[in-house]
Amino acid sequence: MKPIRKLSGCVTLLSCLFYPLAAAAQTLPNGNYDTTDFGVINIECISSEMCFGTYENRQSYLYLNSRDNSQNFTGYWVESESSKPCAVTHQFPNLQSNAWGNVNVTFNLSANSLSGFWGYCKDHPNKTLDGTRAQMHTAQDTTSVDLASIAQFLVGSWLPSPDSSARRNDSYTFNPDGTFVISDGSSNSPIGNWTLNSAGQMVMDGRVDEPLTIEIVGQDIKMGGDQYTQEPFNGLSYDGQSVLGDVQTEGVFQPKWPSDGTTPMVGNYELSFIVLGPVDSFRPSTADASSKPIYVEFWNTTETTTTDVDGREVRKDIMGFWPTEYEVSPDSLSFHGYHPQWGDIYFDARFDSTRVQTQYNYERGGGDSSGFGKPAKADEPLIYGDMLVRGHIFRDVALFIGWFE
Repeated sequence: MKPIRKLSGCVTLLSCLFYPLAAAAQTLPNGNYDTTDFGVINIECISSEMCFGTYENRQSYLYLNSRDNSQNFTGYWVESESSKPCAVTHQFPNLQSNAWGNVNVTFNLSANSLSGFWGYCKDHPNKTLDGTRAQMHTAQDTTSVDLASIAQFLVGSWLPSPDSSARRNDSYTFNPDGTFVISDGSSNSPIGNWTLNSAGQMVMDGRVDEPLTIEIVGQDIKMGGDQYTQEPFNGLSYDGQSVLGDVQTEGVFQPKWPSDGTTPMVGNYELSFIVLGPVDSFRPSTADASSKPIYVEFWNTTETTTTDVDGREVRKDIMGFWPTEYEVSPDSLSFHGYHPQWGDIYFDARFDSTRVQTQYNYERGGGDSSGFGKPAKADEPLIYGDMLVRGHIFRDVALFIGWFE
């Protein structure tokens, strides 16, 4: 297999992740907060894990998520313009802009306050954000959630409910960058743009029957009168972190190269590799707090690359995922991750982990000239399965052993 050049700065953990989870029965930090740097921010939460903020006369936005069901939130701020514009323009649910950055916020309900930090673009948040709440809301006040919060609730993949008249196999995915994809499970529509109009109706580019009425029904939605539900990809549960049995994991796994046309392509972005860490990194009880057992990266195939002083290839236009839920065993691998622009990635695969080390020795040593005997099934993939990413479904994704130079 082709070795992968180690990319300068390509593996960077994004600090703002959004997970649309079920609402919890607890007091939410809704209200108006008079803050130091952002002015008055109106916070509205649709669950204990997901909140939305508006400020500057509802022309600027905060997107906040709590991964541990606490009052600690991470997310983005975005405005129409900034004194320090970012090099990259992103499409957020309400605004396309190059004026954005990371934010970390902790709500103190008893003190009616918030505290945290914010930063520009990809910088780590280091500027103080403090505020005091002027009015109190409770969990029952989520009926006041505005269109922007509804838009955030819609992010994810939706399948028609069993009693719906819509085509059962058609999955609608609404991504946080304002794009959508319709997939029937084997083919994917071109990427389009979606938004909610002032009447709360769904507008999807290229649809003749738009706009569609939207209604939230518990954890489901009604779109154009048809009810849709969020079902797990391939019917699996992606809500834990587990290692089953004696498994070999550590390695770089990549599609066939040169590509034979079966490599997952999302627009101009092609799956480059999946990195699995050592088996202990998969075990929360033994892993270092900063260890990340899985990393997935897509490269923009149209980007003109450069090299650094050591002759290493440098790519800037990449999309990386750090999956946070996973299960690995000697013969299977599944995981779920999230990207703040692309949304969800799911992977459900067979994994022949017992071949990892022998296959690596054979390939790294030069194949048939390595001095190692050719392993059984040496020409077959070690990982073979299905992937959902940015609403695109890819079947029979085959990955082989690779390595970083």
